[in-house]
Amino acid sequence: MPFNRPPAVVIASFFYGAGLVTGLVFLISPWVVLVILIGYSVFAKLTGVGHVGLLYLAGLMVGTAALLDRTSHCSERWEPGSKNVQVVLHDTPDERGMTSATVVRSNSGCDGQISLVFSEPGPEGGSLLSVTGTYRFPVLRVSQATVIRKRESLKYFFRSVVDGRIRTLYGARSGIVAAMVLGRKGDIDPGIRRDFSRAGMAHLLAISGLHVGIIAGWIYLLGGMLGLARLRGLVLLVGVWGYVGLLAFPAPATRAAIFITVTVLAGKLERSPPPISVLAVAAMGVFTIDPAAIQSIGAWLSISAVWGTSLAARELRRFGIESPMARLLGSSVGATLATAPVTVLGFGAAAPIGIISNLVAIPITGLIVPAVFFSLVVGPVLAGGAGMLIWFLETVARYAAIVPGGHFEGRGLVFGATCAVIALIFLWAVRRRPTWLRIRLRLVAGLSVLVWLNVALSTSWASPRSGISVYVLDVGQGDAIVVRTPHSKWILIDGGPKFGSYDAGARVVAPFLSRMGAENLEILFVSHGDSDHLGGVPSLLRKFRPRLVVDPGQPLPSDLFQEYLTVIAELDLEWQAGRSGDSFVIDSVALHIVHPTTEWVENELDPNENSLVIVLQYGDFSMLLTGDAGLPAEERFVRMLSDVDVLKVGHHGSASSTSPELLEVGRPSVGVISVGQWNTYGHPSPGVLADLAFAGVDVVRTDMGGTVTIWSNGDYFDIRQQSRKSYLQGFLCLLPISSLSSGSSSRRNACTREPQATSRAYSTTSP
Repeated sequence: MPFNRPPAVVIASFFYGAGLVTGLVFLISPWVVLVILIGYSVFAKLTGVGHVGLLYLAGLMVGTAALLDRTSHCSERWEPGSKNVQVVLHDTPDERGMTSATVVRSNSGCDGQISLVFSEPGPEGGSLLSVTGTYRFPVLRVSQATVIRKRESLKYFFRSVVDGRIRTLYGARSGIVAAMVLGRKGDIDPGIRRDFSRAGMAHLLAISGLHVGIIAGWIYLLGGMLGLARLRGLVLLVGVWGYVGLLAFPAPATRAAIFITVTVLAGKLERSPPPISVLAVAAMGVFTIDPAAIQSIGAWLSISAVWGTSLAARELRRFGIESPMARLLGSSVGATLATAPVTVLGFGAAAPIGIISNLVAIPITGLIVPAVFFSLVVGPVLAGGAGMLIWFLETVARYAAIVPGGHFEGRGLVFGATCAVIALIFLWAVRRRPTWLRIRLRLVAGLSVLVWLNVALSTSWASPRSGISVYVLDVGQGDAIVVRTPHSKWILIDGGPKFGSYDAGARVVAPFLSRMGAENLEILFVSHGDSDHLGGVPSLLRKFRPRLVVDPGQPLPSDLFQEYLTVIAELDLEWQAGRSGDSFVIDSVALHIVHPTTEWVENELDPNENSLVIVLQYGDFSMLLTGDAGLPAEERFVRMLSDVDVLKVGHHGSASSTSPELLEVGRPSVGVISVGQWNTYGHPSPGVLADLAFAGVDVVRTDMGGTVTIWSNGDYFDIRQQSRKSYLQGFLCLLPISSLSSGSSSRRNACTREPQATSRAYSTTSP
């Protein structure tokens, strides 16, 4: 296949983008960049070399300026604690009290956008507020808000009016409608979001170039119907840019608006630039307007989808295929293949079923978007019709999500590279107009190579899901919590109990880690030195040799604690005492210690009250790990908390922990209780269970359902728990088949089914 040199504008966009990334990653003095730029300009003029270096330096300057601007934002400069600022509210807070705002005045002189959470119904979008609250990255929890002036920002006020109208007209489906026309995703049911993702239709739930294209198409059509043929291009551009401005210029929508603008202007000049050149110009425009977009998965999904679609259209023209259905199918195939490597690297999943599902979903969306806009004016009659279309779209997603092999989930660079190889094999198979037999032979040969690579690299399509997994192991009356990061690095909090000959570390935790493929631990946290948490740790230290061991630094006069110290010394492991303010970041998973302080440990003798209290953060997902900290400790560290999604209920559900104040401040969706069956302590306390129920917290318990698995992609999370009945069922199925032959058919079928498990999906509480 001969190599065709890309258009000059594509090369220019590549060098500009490379400079932009350099500037955003490395903080280089603007004066140094300016001197280099002037020097290179003189050198290029004297020697006649190309000017791609100037484009690189221009990108470097823009990236450096953006990084300097970002460091002035409050979200980057604030330390945890009380804050008082004036902000312009972007949107009316959603059902969880979440929204964003722009800081216009603060005592520290910072600015920029911050995330807010209101404990009470907040004011309408576009208002200028004075807010007081407690900040913990990345959220300011508002305790008091005073409206200084309504309608400070007409754009955000208009957004809030539209959002309110959507809530009135669409009720339970207002979340998906607001996502499709305003880009607000916070109110979408997590189960629906997961179905759309697995169906390859997730792009329909976020503002993308498709939505802008749909709006542009309807504006162009209506302009012709109203006799505005000469002004149709101007009306189109005004309408598109007005809509993108209403959305606050998200990268995919801005890319589409620039693409449409260049195409319209080229048509007026009777020019026909290649789509790849127009896309390159649009990409440079997006990254200049919002330099941080070059680090956004959404921007790259938008760019790769347009590239794949245009490439498929070009290949179909080479084959002489012009039928609308073939072009639609080709566009779907091209977009799916081109975006697969991006979705895999960004989200750990690819959904080839999207090739088919989008053939139905995109035309439906093309009707939903204008129907929604017209319904905002016309009212409930048209909203009912749009609601039926949305129901149909949800149905398509629901059934496409359960098609066997319709979506794959994996992790790491190898999985992403495998998807990229598939896309390249397909392009190689259809290039240069070979015969259909040759295409088949090329595909077979290419897929054979792919299978060989898959085996050689030990990569499985069934590899664990990307994102973070937290396993609260069923170790009896004790704690052992395992964290798997997106790239399969392992963190352990506590090792379970040890009493008599029973060692939960050797019996439960070590086999679990080995079964999951863990060879070592990045960090092992010991919440405190009591045997129900420290018991299994010595055996785990010997087997998995963590890179770092962290505990409260309170020595205890027990043989177990002496054994623990001896093993650390023998293996020469790195150790440190965990203190409030310490943070550890492993593979994008952050663990922030919020208790104890040095002063607290020096004055407190109770090991429980000295427990490490850790906030685990991944994207917008957060989990509070409390060890056995009791009410006195809670009274101290609760001041540093904001909303969390999951609470590891303190001290196995004892009445000495989990105060109503902690539940009020943390507002968890789920509480996990690690507790032994028929324990003699009466855990969990009926009073604590009542408090959790009153606060609306869903409770899962290891004594009733076994190990709890929490998975999150940083946007939503789900809880899975294997039922104990299923384990018993599995044991019975190990018996000889003849022993089951006399049983009922349902009993025999039970051995062929997947083990029963409970599963619930949730949205994260942090914006």
